[in-house]
Amino acid sequence: MLSVAFAIDCHDREVLAWTASPRPLTGADIRTLMDKAPWARFGETVAAAPHAVQWLSDNGPQYTATASVLYAHELGLGTCPEKLDRFEVEDVASCGLG
Repeated sequence: MLSVAFAIDCHDREVLAWTASPRPLTGADIRTLMDKAPWARFGETVAAAPHAVQWLSDNGPQYTATASVLYAHELGLGTCPEKLDRFEVEDVASCGLG
């Protein structure tokens, strides 16, 4: 089994960051992904997004854990958990996030 998560900039559909593991992903894995995405978008010297950024995610426990939600807010990422039955870039990009 391979678990994969990635962050996509819905404006230009660029994959900003990704993580993969041969085990189920944990909240710590997702928080590391949250760290990498603003760095890729705004530069590594940025500690948080310079403006509000929506973080669309699945409803999995690693995304909705209190630690993940609080950390997202520290980074300037507004969490927006959604039930994603099938994941397509066009679906995400059409959510009005870009």
